[in-house]
Amino acid sequence: MFTVTIAVALPVVIATLLFTFTFHKEITGFFRIGDVLPLSPFVNKESVRIVHGEVGYDGQQFLTIALDPTLKSIETIKALDNPIYRYRRIGYPIAGYILGCGKPAIVPYALVALNVGCIIAIFLIVSLLKRGEQSQLRSPSALWVLAFPGIWVCLCLSTADLFGSTLFVAALLLLKARQHFWASVILCGACLTRETYLATVVVLAGFMLVQRKIWVSVLLLCSILLPLLWLAFVNKYIQAGTTGVQESFALPFTGIIDKIQNIAEGRFGLTEAFEGSCFAILIATIVLVTISFVSSRKSLDIVHISVLPCIAILTASSMQILAYHGNYLRVFLDAWVILLLVPDTKRFGYARKTLLLLSGLASLAYVINYIVS
Repeated sequence: MFTVTIAVALPVVIATLLFTFTFHKEITGFFRIGDVLPLSPFVNKESVRIVHGEVGYDGQQFLTIALDPTLKSIETIKALDNPIYRYRRIGYPIAGYILGCGKPAIVPYALVALNVGCIIAIFLIVSLLKRGEQSQLRSPSALWVLAFPGIWVCLCLSTADLFGSTLFVAALLLLKARQHFWASVILCGACLTRETYLATVVVLAGFMLVQRKIWVSVLLLCSILLPLLWLAFVNKYIQAGTTGVQESFALPFTGIIDKIQNIAEGRFGLTEAFEGSCFAILIATIVLVTISFVSSRKSLDIVHISVLPCIAILTASSMQILAYHGNYLRVFLDAWVILLLVPDTKRFGYARKTLLLLSGLASLAYVINYIVS
């Protein structure tokens, strides 16, 4: 009960501090709105919090869509930096629109509240997934979820990754419980939130096929039909923008090498040290889950299998993703979730706890800096 209290209280307290202290009770502060792009026509111009001299961050784009999910105003499209790419990820904005009852004054609050709820939900779902594990060494507390840096990046900047990760981990729970139909429904929502989950579904379907669970495999593949139709619709309906593929991906390991060179050749300061530490933690996380995958190859389950898209996407990521910790910490949030879920040897357990501790320190530094800056 104590851990549940902490898991509920901490994100609520941090969100409250951000709202009252950092953003001076201006809810749009959570969306990092810049002054370069046009504002959504549904944003209250008198109360919007603008960061001058910045283009704005992804949260601004999600808020713009959430305020007008059917794009009934041409001004909404003009307010998007890459309309095709942004509109494809409709899951989080439409959830905020529904929770906010379609009212522009409520929708921003709904999106922030949704992310707070997602942090709590991930903790609860991970707790359920870990309940069957016996060894305490192999089963670190689900409270370590709060150590994931990507969680706090998503909360501070109001991006969709928390919602996607919640759907992802919920689908894992349902698959383990053999609730395959509902798992497919949830995965459909995840794919509508971020299209990279299409790869996760395909990998899981292939794993089920190898296990001769043909019906489950077919059911999982059916879950991507609606997202694929949505992508086709957006590509035809929206004329402006790109898919984001060329900008985000490069030849394998090119982005990683460029990032390492960038860190090595850059000047040394607190900002650079934090950036380098975050990237090192990401690489270490991927390495550890890869080790777990290889060492458990004779007894793989869906948790191990679901890490493969994370590994593939990281190796193919360009500097568009890897240049800034605010990008890769949230894009690869699922890697931390998987790290917490995979069981392994005694030595792996010590390495995992060390990495989770370092992740927690990075999270603490990020949150404190964001609140007071």
